[in-house]
Amino acid sequence: MKGSVRKRGNTYSYYFDIGKNENGKRRRKEKGGFKTKSEAESALRLAIYQFENGNKIVDESNISVAQYMNFWYEKYVLLNTRFRTQERYEAIIRIHINPYLGHYKLKNITSAILQEFFDNAYKNGYSKALIRDVANILRLALAMAVHPYQMTISNEMVNVRLKYSFKDYERDIISKEEVNIVLNFLKDDYYVFYVIYSVGYMTGMRISEVLGLQYEDVDLFNNVIYVRHQALWKDKQLILVEPKTNSSIRDISIGNTLTNILKEYLDYRKTLNNKSNFIFINSYNNPVTRSNVQKIKLTILKYTGVNIRFHDLRRLHGTLLCEANANMKGVQTRLGHCNLNTTMDSYVKKTKKIDLDTVKVFEELL
Repeated sequence: MKGSVRKRGNTYSYYFDIGKNENGKRRRKEKGGFKTKSEAESALRLAIYQFENGNKIVDESNISVAQYMNFWYEKYVLLNTRFRTQERYEAIIRIHINPYLGHYKLKNITSAILQEFFDNAYKNGYSKALIRDVANILRLALAMAVHPYQMTISNEMVNVRLKYSFKDYERDIISKEEVNIVLNFLKDDYYVFYVIYSVGYMTGMRISEVLGLQYEDVDLFNNVIYVRHQALWKDKQLILVEPKTNSSIRDISIGNTLTNILKEYLDYRKTLNNKSNFIFINSYNNPVTRSNVQKIKLTILKYTGVNIRFHDLRRLHGTLLCEANANMKGVQTRLGHCNLNTTMDSYVKKTKKIDLDTVKVFEELL
């Protein structure tokens, strides 16, 4: 649906068609009195959005925070972000923002209201990461409410302070022994997950990258896995998307141990009579999804006592390479990071061996 803006005297107005009446004549929604053309265009976008979504057309100056956040999600987030980001933003808006701020008029939101909202979130145990994500969403959404949408005159998030004290919590690195317990448990009764976990452990690949592997991505003659896409669950099916960054597109060399595991699995895969190009197939003869991996995590915990996330394999992979004094630029490339700081700060964890090796190096310098 399209509309138009026109100048009438010293002000601007917008209009758009809203169907026909009982006599077949075209009906039009029109509103004027806007001081600038851009102000009228912003009001037009909101009015069309509300009409198309079955909402009563209201004065944009009285739009609620919930109405605006839904409008912003459809007009900005869905058009400018990746699917996983859309999922996360939608959940945060629906669960953490609209229930608490949605009833306020957008024009009445103040820094005091927002400060109290975040203070209560902190008192109620919101994590540092969640508070950061909610703040980032509100900061951007309210900034766009000022410009380009011109629905309010100021971004009240500018004056909100989030100087909370959080306890530093760092999940312990899982050990090689625990990984071996998990792999031995999976090998006989959960074979496909044994291979999936082996790939994660021996390459440091992300779960979305592992599940997205196609036949052409695995070169067992040259011992290379080509990371060219990620698998995402959308509209009840597994789809392939490009990696988020160019650094995630990479060639990962693999050793003979993983090559042999994959050779055996691919021979088994041929017996399934499944024509899907996805390498990893579940017991229902469908591509393995993140949900399947989450369920097997609970099974592993129940029968082995090992609380392992797939991402732990990636962190352990980086840490083991660091302990072995591998070239850190090579580790960064292998993990698909944009910069070395990400590798060092988030994926390579300090261990006792690293600490002792550091002391040993210094002692040798004396």
